[in-house]
Amino acid sequence: MPAKDELDERTKEAIRFFWTTRLSQQGKNMDRGVQNQGTRGAVTGGKQLDGFLEVLRWILLKNGVTEDEIFTSGKLELPGFYRPSKQWDLVVVRQQQSGEKRLIAAVELKSQVGSFGNNFNNRTEEAMGSSLDILTAYREGAFGDSAPSPWLGYLMVLEESPKSTVPVRVAEPHFNVFEEFRDTSYAQRYELFCKKLLLERNYTAAAFLMSNKSFGPEGNYGEPSDDLTMYTFVRSLVGHIVGS
Repeated sequence: MPAKDELDERTKEAIRFFWTTRLSQQGKNMDRGVQNQGTRGAVTGGKQLDGFLEVLRWILLKNGVTEDEIFTSGKLELPGFYRPSKQWDLVVVRQQQSGEKRLIAAVELKSQVGSFGNNFNNRTEEAMGSSLDILTAYREGAFGDSAPSPWLGYLMVLEESPKSTVPVRVAEPHFNVFEEFRDTSYAQRYELFCKKLLLERNYTAAAFLMSNKSFGPEGNYGEPSDDLTMYTFVRSLVGHIVGS
């Protein structure tokens, strides 16, 4: 395991890359005269989370995974049960001595900046669907009948702003929502969501980071929950890799 200080510095670099890439993409769209609603100009540019892929690649290489076992671009498709396949953001596949391939790990990276009301349900549905799809495919032998369960990771970066941290009213036209969702902000809902993903074993580990647009380019970020930190996320991944 890397020292916490070293992991924190690399995470700051990933946050810096996230914000500077977004700003750069928005500027390029404006220069080209492309008019995108809200922050869609940055979203459609993609690649903002590549800094986190580099952090995870660094961790994997330090713990015995080889370059040719790590996929962060191209060959990211994994079979599903409800659909033919899905592209993950990072995949680790190891060739066994028997010649068979083994899926070691798969990671989903997501972010949300603005449009909290519109996109919260989309993000949560995507994450639940991806987990259900791959775990059911695993159960049905898509990765080998005797293959150990792969490590699944989910990482979310959320913009810290008044709109993401103020309590939001819930609609209850017929039945009451669960009590823990009352008087919660979107940030709190994402935290609850990630914790429930782990509670129900949808993912092996989850990380939830928040960063303010004004200070993010400096690398500033926060971790609202001790259970969802980058260190906890990485420690779980390393434990799985070492034991594989």
